[in-house]
Amino acid sequence: DFHRINAAKVLLSILINGIAIAIFIIDGIIVWPAALIVMATCILGGYLGVVAAKKVPVPVVRWFVVAVGAGLSLVFFLT
Repeated sequence: DFHRINAAKVLLSILINGIAIAIFIIDGIIVWPAALIVMATCILGGYLGVVAAKKVPVPVVRWFVVAVGAGLSLVFFLT
């Protein structure tokens, strides 16, 4: 089931990122003004992404996600 797999992915992402954030906070290496801007825009982008994805057919969303992932992988591999 796609939704269960996605939920597991999100929970693992929260766990991993939460541990990383705790380490960065403890080490005192966070630039808080920049971090707050990133947090706000990520939250806004997450909500707007859901709204946009609900208006687009599932196959289009799936291909878009695959294309972006493949494109980013290629860019990171080449640089």
